[in-house]
Amino acid sequence: SGVPALDEGTVLCLESRRVIGAVAEIFGPIYEPLYVVRFSSAEELATFKETASPGTPIFYPTVGFKPVNQAACHIKGSDASNMFDEEPANEEVEYSDDEEEAEAKKANKAQRKGKRE
Repeated sequence: SGVPALDEGTVLCLESRRVIGAVAEIFGPIYEPLYVVRFSSAEELATFKETASPGTPIFYPTVGFKPVNQAACHIKGSDASNMFDEEPANEEVEYSDDEEEAEAKKANKAQRKGKRE
């Protein structure tokens, strides 16, 4: 569709340029993302519902918007995190698939072997 996936923090507004809020969360496929906008109160949500309905076009500013870094989307991450909310080390990763675990162990072994030579 030519529209970039918007990153968290991007401001969204109605055609009248009335600000709805900022993207709080993104989910779904990168080429057809869905967005979450959080409202600070029930009253704010009610006001939005009075001015918009399903299918109402939503806009973002063409200057200063934040597109999703698509290259980073292809880096495998983990929902697990260490004490300081960082990615776990290779030896700390838990696997849900035996084949995936065997492949990772094989790669780690080859990497260690390469360092010794």
